[in-house]
Amino acid sequence: PSNSTLLADLMEAKLVDPSHIFELIKFVLGCKYVPNQSGLLHVVRDSALRAMMRLDKGERDELHRTLLQGRESALPLQVLFSLAVTELDASVQPLVVRQTERLDADGWLELLSLVKDANPVSGKVHTFPRSLGPLFAERFLARYLRDDPTLPARHP
Repeated sequence: PSNSTLLADLMEAKLVDPSHIFELIKFVLGCKYVPNQSGLLHVVRDSALRAMMRLDKGERDELHRTLLQGRESALPLQVLFSLAVTELDASVQPLVVRQTERLDADGWLELLSLVKDANPVSGKVHTFPRSLGPLFAERFLARYLRDDPTLPARHP
């Protein structure tokens, strides 16, 4: 197996305490991703996202802050999606909102598609923006009614 496969397997192993690989998760999720032909970078990132969800809430909040504070570049969309559908600490919410402000119309369409694809076609919706509902509500409605995610959110 390749190094990427071994890294992904390590982060996926439920017998490995996620707090032992906290720094690895932080490193993987903070990397700038360059598309590759094999998709292994995405496999490693997705494994890190699943490992992040197994962290204790305090460690997860710390990881979120570390990934976002002072960040000048956009997060990979899959990482932003994972943050958007997670219950976020109040100190992290504005940092995630700043990341969503970097999205253009295509970015919003892709982000909304990730939320849609994470849910079953029929049955109970289980993946949705838990802490950022108002930010997404108007865009979900616009997409549903007009298939137009470009409508900006209105602020009171």
